[in-house]
Amino acid sequence: MKSKSLYPLFIGFGKQAQEYAKVLIKKKIKIQSVCVTDLDKKKKIFNKYKIKNRYNNIGKAINDKKYNCIFIFLPFNIIEKKILKILKMTNAPIYSEKPLALSYKKISEIDTFVKKNKKKLYILYNRNHYNIYKVLKSYSKREKFILRAYIPERINETIKKIDKNLKGNIKYHLSSHWLNFFFSLQKIKNLQPVKKDKSIFYTDKNSEILISPNDKGFITAVFKSKKYVLLLLTLEQLFIFKIKENGIKFLKHYNEFSHNNFKPGLKNLIECMLKKKLKTNVTEIKILYKSLKNLNY
Repeated sequence: MKSKSLYPLFIGFGKQAQEYAKVLIKKKIKIQSVCVTDLDKKKKIFNKYKIKNRYNNIGKAINDKKYNCIFIFLPFNIIEKKILKILKMTNAPIYSEKPLALSYKKISEIDTFVKKNKKKLYILYNRNHYNIYKVLKSYSKREKFILRAYIPERINETIKKIDKNLKGNIKYHLSSHWLNFFFSLQKIKNLQPVKKDKSIFYTDKNSEILISPNDKGFITAVFKSKKYVLLLLTLEQLFIFKIKENGIKFLKHYNEFSHNNFKPGLKNLIECMLKKKLKTNVTEIKILYKSLKNLNY
């Protein structure tokens, strides 16, 4: 798909939508249409991005067909209530912010509909488009790694800071991001969590992922093979070491924030769309949800 052939309709225009808008404008892709509840509230920013077609009704926005793809940036607890209606109204590619659903039952319903009707639906997990993710993938193709990962999930702090309605849904809104990153790297499928004290483990013969609710610190992970040690900090910092007979040698450091001025992963994700290399991932996320659903937060 060439840049000039991408004419998006944005449903919702909050902070995340604006991060995508920055990348699109940089790539000279004009946002054709937008749909929000309060048009007057967003008038200034719509003028900034020169968005011509503005709606406060999803049905009208879709039926006018002044777009060839749709980006969904609705609040985390609204997407699952609207997505099937949107899918039924158009055959255009749909790129949806997470979480697409807040239960395994709902993601299964959406997955069934998408497959039956051959819809093009993509969930936007931008961290899987980090440059660091690509580096980890390239190493994993050459080496077999043992993974040890630690994820402190600040449940109470996140609920207080972001939205009280996140209670009971953080695992789909945030934890899905972290686990999808590691699950897809290690090709982990359908693991059930094992609770030990207050912590939760996901384990198989090559991986151990510890989630520690309301703990301090930041995400860390070590990938170790016979030849290399890859140390990942916060998903945005990667240190690569080579194992020698007399110890280990530092090879390289990657900093995700040093690549561009955009939110990490977004530029690569949009370039993937333009090159038609983005794959629909609803079934993949359904499998992930099966591992998420028994978490007790």
